[in-house]
Amino acid sequence: MPRSLSRGLEILALLNRVESVSILEVSRALRIPRATLYRLLETLVNDGYLEQHRSDHRFRLTPKVRELSEGFSDAQMLASIARPFLSLVTQKLGWPVSLGTLSGLDLVIRENTDDISPLATDRFNVGYRMPLLTTATGLCILANIDIASRDAVLAALAERDPKARLGVRARAALEQRLRVVCSQGFASYDRLRQRTVATSTAVAVVDSSRNVRGAVTLRYAKDAVSLNKAVREYVPVLQEAARRIAARIPA
Repeated sequence: MPRSLSRGLEILALLNRVESVSILEVSRALRIPRATLYRLLETLVNDGYLEQHRSDHRFRLTPKVRELSEGFSDAQMLASIARPFLSLVTQKLGWPVSLGTLSGLDLVIRENTDDISPLATDRFNVGYRMPLLTTATGLCILANIDIASRDAVLAALAERDPKARLGVRARAALEQRLRVVCSQGFASYDRLRQRTVATSTAVAVVDSSRNVRGAVTLRYAKDAVSLNKAVREYVPVLQEAARRIAARIPA
């Protein structure tokens, strides 16, 4: 990145933290020489990102800076926050891990570590959509949202696809399974992958307002890892990653 562009972004970041700054304050905070700083501020003012008030000659952001974040969705923000923590999980456990969120009535993979995991036999692209009721990620999210939201999601699923309509027994079985997920703090789901069975284990990402933002999910070969080992060694690592992700989500 050209040095002038980097410094220009540093100035915008500084002003994003404070209401206004003087030239001297910017120079001291960012250690930019005065001569260089004058040119950078003049450029940002001319381009419409900053304004210098006539009364106190201090610089402030203009509404145009919002254009810099347009198109950056909550999901992209969450993926950006999660990326380093997902990488740490794979570095520690070896298996691929992903962040999935609810999008409409489907799940979407927002970020994963398939590209760095030596044990990833199947690879899923970011943006891959998955069913809600037959994945650990989906069960984990359903178990942690409020009952009214869960009822609305299940009703919408049934309306979209009659095959997803649950009878009385099936709904009771699902509710019992979701209660188990809540009590144990994770969801697991087995799926046949070519010649092996893959187990996915997911924990919820819950922000400070108790909103379920998604789930962190680890995939591993069932034959290679017992359930007891996964619960003992893997689940705490996933829960710690989910907590660290949630702690960095803006209130």
